[in-house]
Amino acid sequence: MSADPSTTSKTVEVVVAAGRSVVDADGALCRAGETAKVVHSELKRLRALGFIAEKGEKVDAGASGPKLSASEGPTVRLA
Repeated sequence: MSADPSTTSKTVEVVVAAGRSVVDADGALCRAGETAKVVHSELKRLRALGFIAEKGEKVDAGASGPKLSASEGPTVRLA
């Protein structure tokens, strides 16, 4: 029997970049500004694709999408 690769691979803690989300090594969804544990072998690829924030970069977790409210936008009026 071979060992499960997810238990033998080294993981690294990183911060998810603004506007992105990552499923970490534990299977948890991590959103922008949150810390995620990723497999070391995937780190270079995720950083190149822009999913990982650079060291020292401040990430605004709330800037990931548009904000909508019921008072904005079109209204429906019945005749």
